[in-house]
Amino acid sequence: EIVRFGNFSGVTINWSKSMILPLTSSVERFDSQYPLVWAEGPVRYLGIHLCCDKDALCLANYGAALTWLEEKVEVWSTLPLSLTGRIAIAKMVVLPKFLYLF
Repeated sequence: EIVRFGNFSGVTINWSKSMILPLTSSVERFDSQYPLVWAEGPVRYLGIHLCCDKDALCLANYGAALTWLEEKVEVWSTLPLSLTGRIAIAKMVVLPKFLYLF
């Protein structure tokens, strides 16, 4: 079905980069007719770490973002910015980064 869909739509799968991410820990492995590899840990997709455990998902994505934010706030706190400037930084730099993770 996947190959047939690709023939009609013109969209193909890059088999060498594709992986299967199990959504539960008790997923039965099946022999596939496609050369896909099972992901053993988190998979990175468009800059976001995906995994089946919600706690690990939050820690992997938000933990790194919070660390990044702490480093940036340290740098920005030394700059002579007005309240308006600090709000502008939050709106243009910080908010989009966290909205992307939602």
